[in-house]
Amino acid sequence: MKNEKKSAKPVISLQAYTIENLQYTLDKHVSESIPVGFHLKPSVAITDDLYHGKLVLDVSLKIGSESINTENNAESKAILITISAFFDVSDDLNDRDEIGRILTVNGTAILFPYVRSTISMVTGLDSAQTVLLPTIRTTDLFSEHSIEI
Repeated sequence: MKNEKKSAKPVISLQAYTIENLQYTLDKHVSESIPVGFHLKPSVAITDDLYHGKLVLDVSLKIGSESINTENNAESKAILITISAFFDVSDDLNDRDEIGRILTVNGTAILFPYVRSTISMVTGLDSAQTVLLPTIRTTDLFSEHSIEI
């Protein structure tokens, strides 16, 4: 059983993250199945002993633009990213639902800057119009379990 004593250390600590999938396309045929706009869906997993958690962010971004005119007549930019993060969970937490909520809300807040910078960097490689995502209120994630901008 986890320790009941409260401490001043963070409730979760990022140990590592990995970009599991990164796709970027201007091809309208490839991007047809991607919904327009920004979509973020978090999912969590927690070990049985409640000491470790994993957060996976599935992100899609599709921006329609008449100004993009390439050889294949693409009408939009589309990006798919899946990022996985591994966290240590504080001894102070012993409720699985609470840990899931904290991983969803706080873990996304920790991981989202990596998503923003990846999208900014990738979209800036082929265009002077870099995409910069706005910040998000991660507290909305727990009630919805997805965010659309």
